[in-house]
Amino acid sequence: MKNMFNLMSDYSIDFSDYLAQLSPEKRMMEMKDVFTRYTNDVIATCAFGVSVDSTRRKFYVKFYYAAAPTADHQDAQV
Repeated sequence: MKNMFNLMSDYSIDFSDYLAQLSPEKRMMEMKDVFTRYTNDVIATCAFGVSVDSTRRKFYVKFYYAAAPTADHQDAQV
């Protein structure tokens, strides 16, 4: 668990650096997509030991597209 925290912390720093370097015109974005990509990066690193960086490489990451259906909760019923 301690090692996982370090990995998550590293990704959060990379994630905040990515958001900070965006131009003001590009800062309007769909937050669900942004946080889904961050979550996928953390899961890929902690669970599988793979660095995917799907926040910067949006269209090249197969892991993101494979995991995207798990983040869709539109049809979920309570």
